[in-house]
Parts: sequence; C-alpha cells; structure tokens
Amino acid sequence: MLRKADSLKNRIEYSLTIIIVCHKAMTKKIIFISGILFSFLISLTADEVLPTAVKGSIDLSGIDRGSDIYSLQGEWGFYWNQLLTETENKDETFMTVPGNWAAEGEYPASGFASYSLELRGLSRGNDYELYVPESVSAYNLYLNGKLISSNGEVGKERKSSRPAFRPGTVIFNAGDDPVQLNLQISNYHYRKSGIWRDLLIGKPEVLSSYYQKKLILEAFLIGLLAFVTVYHLSLYFFRKEERAEFYFGLICLVLLLRLLTTGEQLLTYLIPTFPWEIARRMEFLPFSAASAFAIWYFYSLYPFEFNKKFLKVFTIIVSVFGFIFIALPVRFSNHFILAGELNLFLGMIYSIVVVIRALRQKRNGALMILISVGILLISVINDILYSNQIFHSFYAAPLGFIFFIVSQSLILSRRYAYSFRTIEDLTVNLKDFNKSLSRFVPFQFLEYLNKNSILEVELGDQTLRNMTILFADIRSFTTLSEVMTPEENFKFLNSFLSQVVPVIREGGGFVDKFIGDGIMALFPQSTDSGLQTAVNLQLAVHKYNEARSRAGYIDICLGIGLHTGGLMLGTIGAMDRMETTVISDTVNIASRMEQLSKQYGASIIISDDMYHSLEHPDKFEIRKLGSTVVKGKRHPIIVLEILDGLARAEKEKKIETREIFEQGIVLFETLRLKEAREKFHEVLNHYPADKASSLFISRCEEAECLDVMVPIDEKKP
Repeated sequence: MLRKADSLKNRIEYSLTIIIVCHKAMTKKIIFISGILFSFLISLTADEVLPTAVKGSIDLSGIDRGSDIYSLQGEWGFYWNQLLTETENKDETFMTVPGNWAAEGEYPASGFASYSLELRGLSRGNDYELYVPESVSAYNLYLNGKLISSNGEVGKERKSSRPAFRPGTVIFNAGDDPVQLNLQISNYHYRKSGIWRDLLIGKPEVLSSYYQKKLILEAFLIGLLAFVTVYHLSLYFFRKEERAEFYFGLICLVLLLRLLTTGEQLLTYLIPTFPWEIARRMEFLPFSAASAFAIWYFYSLYPFEFNKKFLKVFTIIVSVFGFIFIALPVRFSNHFILAGELNLFLGMIYSIVVVIRALRQKRNGALMILISVGILLISVINDILYSNQIFHSFYAAPLGFIFFIVSQSLILSRRYAYSFRTIEDLTVNLKDFNKSLSRFVPFQFLEYLNKNSILEVELGDQTLRNMTILFADIRSFTTLSEVMTPEENFKFLNSFLSQVVPVIREGGGFVDKFIGDGIMALFPQSTDSGLQTAVNLQLAVHKYNEARSRAGYIDICLGIGLHTGGLMLGTIGAMDRMETTVISDTVNIASRMEQLSKQYGASIIISDDMYHSLEHPDKFEIRKLGSTVVKGKRHPIIVLEILDGLARAEKEKKIETREIFEQGIVLFETLRLKEAREKFHEVLNHYPADKASSLFISRCEEAECLDVMVPIDEKKP
C-alpha cells in the first residue's frame, strides 16, 4: 500500500527521471522544456489506490504491518449547526474531506458544524499519531469524546469564536475498535470553510519523522528565500542603478511573508500568539504586491518590450488590491482573493508575452526567464484550482516560486558576471587607452593638475610648481637631414629619442614636449636629479655614437640647457582642442641656456641660480662662462658650463685650462680686453678646439673696435 506522502515522493522522483532522460536523449531545448512541464503536471496528479472513508468510516487495517501514512480522506459524517463531542445523532449527512461545506452542500460559509469519522482496524492499546491541518477557521478535535487537539476558539457566533491556523500532530492510544473522531469547526471570518487539507494517521515514529521533514523543508525554503531577499536588496543598496535587484528583492520579501503564513504556518508555529488577522494580511499581500513587483522587475529587465500604459494601469489595479488586503478586515478582504489571483494570473500572462518578445530580440536571459515563468504559472494555476476545491492536489506555488526565485537569482548573477566581465574588458581597454594617451600627455602632468584621468582635465586647469627645466637639441640636424629621406629622418629621430627618453624617466623627469629634433623635459623632484640626468644624456649619446660609427654613420652632438624656478602647468586651447603647456620665465631662460650651449660649444649649460640651488654642487665639474643678457631679460645672467658628460680628453683639457679661462672672463667683464684676449689665446694654445675661447677673442676684438660691450647672445659666432 502506498501512502500519499510516498506516492507524491515517487511521482516527483519519476518526474526528475523523465527530465534527466529528456535532457540526455534530446538536444533541442524545446524538448527539454516540455519534459519539465510534463513532469510537473504528472506530479500534480494522484491515481494510486488509497484507503478512503465511506459513509463516515475508514478501514485502516494493515497500518501496523508497515511504515505507511494514511490519509483520512473521503466521506465524513457532517452535522450542521451542531457541536458534537461524540456521534449522538445518527441522522447524519456526509461531506467530502478535504472540502468546503459551502461548496458541497446548501450551507453558508459562515457558521458552525461537526465532522465525524470511524477509524476501524487500529490495534487496541497501540499508539498512533494524527496530523491535523488548519481547519477554517477554528476547531476542536475529540477522540472517543475526549478533547485531544484544538485551534482557536470554536463558537456558535462570531463574538465567541476566535480564528487560528496552526497545523500540528497529536499522539493517542487506540482503545476499543472502532475509534471515533469528532471535529468541531466554526467559521465567521473566511469566505470558505471546512477542512481544506488531509488529516493523516500513522505510527508515531513514522508520522513524526514525516512532519519534521516537512517543517525542515519549509524552514530551509524560508531561509533560502530570506537569504536571497537580503542579498538582492543589499546589491541594490550598494548600487542604486540596479532596479532589477530592488524589485526582485521585494518579490522575494512578499513571497517570504506568504511562505511563513501558509503550508505548515511556521510563523504561528514559532510565535503561537501571533495575530491571525495580521498573518492573513501577510498571506494575501503577495496577490497584489508580488504581481506589481514582478511586472516592474520584468520592465527593468526588458523596458523596450513593455507597453507603458499597461504598466501604469496594472500598477493602479494592484495598488487597489493591496489597499484592500491591508486596510480591510480579513472577513471582508478575503472575498477579493480570487480577483487578486486572476490579476496575478493576468500579470504573469503579460510577463510571458514580454519575455517572448525579448526572446525574439535575443535579449540576455530571456529563455531561462520564460521557462521559470511558465513553471510558476502552472503552479499558480494549480493553487487557484486547489484553493477553490476544483480538484485535489497540493499547494505547488511555493515550489514554483522557489524555482522562479532560484532561476532569477542565477539570471541576475549571470548579468552581474557579464557586467563584471564587461567592466574588466573596459578596464583593459581603458588601460590601453591611457597607455596610448601617455604617449601624448604625460601622466605626471595629470598628477600635478590633481587629475586621475585625462577625462577629468578641463580647459584652464593649472597649478604652480617649482621645477627644473631641461632643453636638449641635436646640433646641426638640418645638415644631417638634408642627406636623408623623410622616412629616414623619422627613423633617425625615433631611434635617437628612444635612447634618451628612458634616461630622462630614470632620472625622475618626464618629457613635456618633443620639439622637432629637441626635447623639453621637467624634473619635479630635485635640481640635482635634473643636472645628473643631463650628464647621463651626454653619456648615452656617446654610446649611441659608438653604434652609429660601427654602422658607418657620423656622430651627433647634443646641446643641453637647464634652469630652475617657479612655473605654471596648465591647459590652453579651445573646448574642442586643448593641450598641456608650461608657462614661465624659467622656461624661457632654460631655452636660452640651450641656445647658448651652441654658441659656446658646450654640451651642458646651466644658470648660476640653478647652480646655487644644487644640494651637492661639488659633485659636478663646472666652468664659468661669465654673464650675459638673454632675450626677454634686462639683467645679465651668469652662465656655467658643466664639464661632466664630455669625452674624457675634452674634459681633461677644459679642467686644465679652467683657471686661465675664468681669469679671461673676469678681465673681459672688467673691459680689460687686451689682457682677456691674451688669456683666451693661452687657453687655445693648450686646447685649440675650445670654441668658447675663440668666441670671447672675437668678442674682445669687436668690443675694441666699437668700444662697447656686445651681448653675446645678440651676435652670431
């Protein structure tokens, strides 16, 4: 003999087997979906032969020989407007259990009555356990005239009656055969009455285990639903743009309320004194709230497939239902449940239409949503038919909702994963983009503008800093370029710059601009690092020339000028075209220093102001070149030649003649031109290639002729 609970379990296992077979045997998704839906329908049917009550009596013979649980379904004796503890009146009628006396007989839903059933075949002296579901809306259960269980307060009028829904179990000892059950029920608060679900009987150890498993399963589902609710609402809390997460979290919340107040009524199981009216409001609320949140959830997923007029009208309708279910007493509001169920059904139908549209447009996750909504729709239809006693099954909507919720969570998680992958791809693209931008705009420039990204830079952004400016220029580049094609020119420049730019970067500086065959670099850290980088640049050029010589190319020379001081970094241009720039007299002086290096035949020239800002000036070999008036300045500037970075022989010669040269500079500036000229000739006798000495000799001769000092940078050598 199959017990009802076992038969349902077997049907579910059979359903799962069909799903697995369909999944393994077929490749088309539609067959797999059909297998799911077909299997679900099978699980709603019951065609096993079970013991059934006939004319108020049921034969339970064999209950002691196995581990079966029997349902006390069938024809019970029914006594309208009577509250019997024992079957005293034999003028009985019969009523089908589970069932609604208002639907089966000519009785109003509001009132009181008694049900009776003889239990035959129980062993005398053995213990048995009864599972008693909620009866609408209060009951007293008597066994052989003794009260063994009750819910609420049974009364002959509404004032003396108190409703309560709390399923439970009770153990009893069988006496004489048969055992008589009498169930008193009163209902003044609900549109339907009677016994809605099966009473079950079995051995205590078997039925207790079955009941505990049901409680554990419902508790697990509630815990799962609570976790999903908190998870998705938290996602929305941290990211308000995710509207789908918000609506889905609210769907889970209202379904959680319904799951707590239906089935085994875990809310009243945990809190026996919880008000029945509030519990019923929590049960009814999903008919309006869940449908509204579901519609808005699908709208947030697929807004282009939605009709906004339908959305507004549907929202208004469910708001009205929500007000009814919350504001009105249950004895009034429960009459609107069927309308609420139909409204929910309508919303689900429209949701399926929307998802089908989304599927046609190949929207992400549409197929899985269609499957889950379809299964949910079937479970809701089942519950509507079952709650209205159209056919006998069980409340499947909680399982349908759980499947729907889990599948939607997977879909939303997949959307999040897709978003994260998109973000990762965009991050990689942004890194590549920023890396490309750094070839045009140095990121150090952005840092000094207090910007994290080029996207934050606006026209007119500026800052004031103290830095060292370096200008470097290839000597006689015009002569070099004349013998090269345009392609060779660019290859040469890029080859040369690829050698010197890393040296600047290693020295703590960055290139602000490439100026033809020249470079402008900034050194924000220290003056010493800027000057040392200039020396390292000259050393790098020497190595570069060695490679050029091996390849049969002529050597190149690099002139460098540096100056330290305050400057403004910022952006100039127009809104649709801007560039970074450095504006300061410091830049002008550094540029003049580089130009003077060409006239003096020096590799590196710095200003005296920069020299005095060095932390360790003794690390560098210098030679004073005197003072000069540069363009844009009224007062003369003292300039110095840095001997470090020169070829060894040239450096040694200039160091050997440095004292004589500097004596000549002093004589020149005091207009003792003849003596100065002699000193410079003395330098040339030791080092004929000293271009600075030749320049000053020429200047001395011109000054003697004109009897005036001529600014060095105003004349060509």
